[in-house]
Amino acid sequence: MIKVVLVGPGASGKDHFANQLVEKGAVKSISYTTRPMREGEVDGVDYHFITVEEFEKKIEEGFWYEWDLFRPKLKWYYGQSKEDIEKCDLFIKTVRGVGKIKPEDRKMFNIIYLNIPEEIRRKRLNERIDEDDPERRLATDKDEFKDFNDYDIVIKNFDF
Repeated sequence: MIKVVLVGPGASGKDHFANQLVEKGAVKSISYTTRPMREGEVDGVDYHFITVEEFEKKIEEGFWYEWDLFRPKLKWYYGQSKEDIEKCDLFIKTVRGVGKIKPEDRKMFNIIYLNIPEEIRRKRLNERIDEDDPERRLATDKDEFKDFNDYDIVIKNFDF
């Protein structure tokens, strides 16, 4: 079974694109995070929101297929459970998350890179209500994606 991974910088449309695929029958993995919920997000739908202590306990238990500490000062962890890798066919990952796909598993993933222009993303990030600074996010994304080439398809269409 081929699994689809959506990867792209902040506000590139990953969630919107994923929702379109879910409407067509894809089974989306729900990642875990310790970051605060954004306005409109629902626990168990957008993410499984858990505490830092719960996340770190799951690290010790070997629960994660892959995980990352995205904002160290704020302790914003993100993780993908081993169970979801087995049962789901649609994933949203970071560059580091893509890099943590095991070499023996890579052939089952079709990685789609959403490479949306910065000006579109800046506008979207400025419309978000959360604790992350849009300019910090854009700078971080620029650094993280500068050498990214582990994808099968690139989409530059920003009309979704």
